[in-house]
Formats: sequence, structure tokens, C-alpha cells
Amino acid sequence: MVVGCSGLVRQVQFFDGYSGDAISMIDEVTPAQRGVQEIAHIADDEFLAVSASGCHTFTLQGDVSVWPDSETWFDDAYEPQSGRDGFVWVGTYGPGGAAKILRLDTSTRSVDHSEPFGRDVDYVRRLAISSRRVWGGTGSVNPRLVAVDRDTLKTVVDVPLPQARGHGTVYWIRAWDDVVAAGYRGEDGKNRTAIYDIASEQFTILTESAYYALFERVGDSFFFYDSRGLVGFQRSNMKTRVIQAKEGSLVFPVWADLEGDRLLDQLTALYTTADESRYILRTDHLVGHPLFGIETEVTLETTAQKIQTIFADSLGRVYAAGYLGESMAIMHANLDESEEVSHGDAIRQVESIIELDDEIIVASYPGARIARLDKTTLELISTTVLEPKYGQSRPFAMTADAGSVYVASVPSQGLQGGGVVKLNRSDGSVESAWEHVVHDQSVVGIALYGAKLVVTTSQRNAYGAEFSSRPARVLLIDFRTREIEWEIEVPEVGEINSPIVLGTIIYASHANGLVQIEGRTGKHVRTFRLHGSRTSRGYRTTRIAYHRPSKSMIHCSGGQVTAVHIQSRHATRLAEGGYSYPIVSPLGDVFAIRDGTTVVKLHRPSF
Repeated sequence: MVVGCSGLVRQVQFFDGYSGDAISMIDEVTPAQRGVQEIAHIADDEFLAVSASGCHTFTLQGDVSVWPDSETWFDDAYEPQSGRDGFVWVGTYGPGGAAKILRLDTSTRSVDHSEPFGRDVDYVRRLAISSRRVWGGTGSVNPRLVAVDRDTLKTVVDVPLPQARGHGTVYWIRAWDDVVAAGYRGEDGKNRTAIYDIASEQFTILTESAYYALFERVGDSFFFYDSRGLVGFQRSNMKTRVIQAKEGSLVFPVWADLEGDRLLDQLTALYTTADESRYILRTDHLVGHPLFGIETEVTLETTAQKIQTIFADSLGRVYAAGYLGESMAIMHANLDESEEVSHGDAIRQVESIIELDDEIIVASYPGARIARLDKTTLELISTTVLEPKYGQSRPFAMTADAGSVYVASVPSQGLQGGGVVKLNRSDGSVESAWEHVVHDQSVVGIALYGAKLVVTTSQRNAYGAEFSSRPARVLLIDFRTREIEWEIEVPEVGEINSPIVLGTIIYASHANGLVQIEGRTGKHVRTFRLHGSRTSRGYRTTRIAYHRPSKSMIHCSGGQVTAVHIQSRHATRLAEGGYSYPIVSPLGDVFAIRDGTTVVKLHRPSF
């Protein structure tokens, strides 16, 4: 439900919050000539309107009642704020320094007054509430920042805003227990944004003024819009960085809201063009916090060119395999020792690794070789070559059921469309192959969904082939009957990777976030958009891994690793700058590759 009013009329209208359709209207809430000025929500279906005629309560059912004698409490009132204690706080107009902050008791419909602020404060126009104080921004001559104690209503802060001498006004104010932020017009007519540290009683003026649409705090960081776009400011080091640059003609956020209280949260914003001819409402899952921790690292000198695939088994070992290499490095879980394992042509450029019972299955390129290793000794048991006979090239992903191993791959050169090969689990022999599952794209991800398979694709086809004109997609296939149950395209996405099934829900990764799909119907449920990642149509541009202890997906693309909680949708960044291929060990440790040369152990996410 959305409740709206205009300062020029006496009406209040109710709108459906999803469709925007008008539901009902109250013709007259107040007899004031200037109409309903401000509204506060005070109960489930009850609202408070303040105007020059006092206080009026109205309900969704259309009932209106006036607070007795409230027309004598103020000449005008501004920005009512509902506190958790049942009070509503308002700032008032009072010419000649008589402006106050009022505490309205919604249960008794009574009022308590602060002392007048004086000093030519004609009105307190903007309010914000912290746990112990109510803060106000004044207007008219020499704008000030004031605060009263919530219990006693005594003035505890009254300071002039910096660079704001002369006539000015406070546009917005936000308050926490340790800092207060305010946006106001400065002495030169330009807008200012200042952050006031309560303990030191010092102001910090931001280099660019923030728009009033959003100023939110998350941890020690602040998020706001300025002329550059969406910006993050970290108070501890006084640094700012652009999280989301201003996009084309959508130059101004009319309204925005940042939900949650974790490091990284969900932003919903309404943007408009310069001429206000077009509006767009968008929800994003922000990645804006720059801090992360690395516990231990090790550099692998023996791996050819770069590390591209890592894996952790149930024995506490971490495997690292190189691009154009012919071996794997095996490390302890704390990464303090390593040894090299080589089996000639059986292990070349490793694309994927899985663990099955007492074996480690390694898939590598060229030849689409599937090598079975003894898990304890890492001795080679058998090798199966899938190229060229079965149309496989780079076996990017594998999964297994009770009797079979399924391999998903890029098609061989000259072919169109990736496929899936089914191997016998006991001896590694090929049982059957489904070539060209997707006729114009590569299959780069695979997972079990009951007796069926979920596969994901990349627009990049075989080497030398043209890129697909259609976006990457997710499909549910029946390998036995060679039928596609459903498929869903994700617009403007070049690759979808590493599908993960939790119950009936399918999660998959793309370069700008996660997609969540209802597995039975193929219906798109939700997209988690993670800023700072990139868009690419290649292979292995993105990956997710499930971290069961924290119930979060570990997402990676564009060099950054982010944990996204699948229930609350909160997120936290684990690493930034040159990172790829995150994995989660059976013990819950998170590992990733850095700069193609180093395996690192990241801090576990915590929600």
C-alpha cells in the first residue's frame, strides 16, 4: 500500500504498491487552506496527518478524527517521524527564533514541547531519530544542526553547519548514534553534504554534495548519489569510490531505499531522465564494501602458465591444475605444503574435477580426456578420450548419479552445439552421448535435478564458430529420452555457469550476479545483481559454489568474490582484484585463485 498527499489539496489517496492502481481516496482530511502537508504511519492501518490546522488521524477505511486542541500547538509542522516508542516527532515553524521540536503521543493525543531554539531559527524543517536523540536541521538564517534528548526534550546539540552563513536551508538529515549527515545549501548558493562526528564534535564536508534521494549507512561505509552516480564513502580512511556510474540519460534518482543492515544490501531506486520523460524502477544487490581478508597463500612455481582449476577433497587436500600444464599440485588444507602429480597425456589442461567414492575424476583438454585416479594414492586407474568420436572438446563440468558420470562440454572444432556424454561409473567407459543439446552454444555447466539434468550454456560456441545470437540459457533435460523439459534465456547474459540445485530451486552464475529458477517449471524466480563484476561471452567467466554453513552462494566474476545469503539476500565481499574460480571444501573452507599464480584461502562468510 502507498499513501499519497499533496500540499495543495486536502485529500489523501491510497494506491496498490505493486500495480500503482488507485484504490480509494479520502476527500478531506484537514480544513487547512494549504491542505495535507506531511503524513506519518503510526499503526497497521492508521496514519497521522499534520497541517496548519493541527493533527488528524485517518485510516484505510476512510475514518478521520482530529486531535483536540492540536490546532494551537504550532503554526505549521514538518516531517513527522514515527519512533519505536509510540511517539511521533515533528519540527515546527516559529518566526523570530520560536521554532521547536514536538513530541506527539499517539495513545493520549497529547504533546510535549522542546525549548525554542532561538538564534533566528524560524523553523526546524528536517528531522532524524537516533536511539537517544532527535536531530533537526534548521532553515532561514544561518542553518544549524540541533538535537534534543528523547526523554527530557532538553537541547543537547546546537551547532552551525560549516560554510552555511547567511540564508540557507537543510534539505535532508540522517542520524545514527555516533554520526549525523546533513545536506544543505551553503553560503555560496551551492549544495553541501557534511558528516558530523558526535564524539569529536567535528564536521567532514564531502567533496561532492549528495542528492537527497539516498544517504544510507552500512557498517563504516556510507552510500549516496552524487553527480558521478552511486558512490560509497568509507569514513575510516576518508575515501570514496563510484559503485555504479551514472547511466546514460537516467541522470537523477528520484527516490531510493537501501534494505538490510549487513555489509552489502539491496538497493531499490526510481530513476528519471533529465526532462522527466521516462522513469525506471530497479532493484539491485549492491557490492560496495572494499574490505576482505586472506588467511594464507601459496605460490605454485611448477604450474605451467597459470592456475585455472582448483578442487578440495574429503581428505583435506586442495588440488591446483594449470592452463596448458601437464600436472596438478596437491596441497594440504592449510596450503603449507605441496607436491606435484603427473600422469602424462592423461592430465593436460584440467577443466573440471569431482570426487566419487574412492576416486578423483579429472577432465582435461585437449582430447576431452577423463582420467580416474585413486583418491588415496592418486595413481592413474583409467583414461577415456571423448574427442573426436563424441563431439567433445573442453569438458568444463561433470556430475554423477549412482551409476553414471555425465560430462558437459564445448563442441569439437567444426561442430555446432555442445553436448553431454554419459560414462559408466565403475570403469569409465562411454555408455551414450547426446551431441548438440543446444545447437548454437556450448554447454559449460551441469548438475543433477532428480533423474534429470540441469545444463547451462555460453554464447561462445566451438573454436572458429560464430557466437550465438541468443542469450545464454538454463535447460532441464531428460538424458534418457533426449527431451528438453524447459529452457529459459537470461537477457543480455553471455554465459551461465555452475548450476547448483537446492531442493526444487536452481541457482546459476552469470557475470553480473546469480539467477534463481524454480526447477519444476523453469520459471524465473529472482536475479541477484552484483555490481562491479563484468559481462563476457567467453568460457569460465563466472562461477558459484555453495557454502552450506552460512547458507550462501560464493559468486565470482570480474576478479571479485562475493558471498550472497540465499534467504536474506544480504551479501558480503570476500575478495577483490584478480580472483577466479572459488570453491568450498567439504570442511567449509573457501579457496580461490589469485592472478592465476596463487591459491588463497579466504575468510568464511558469516551472516
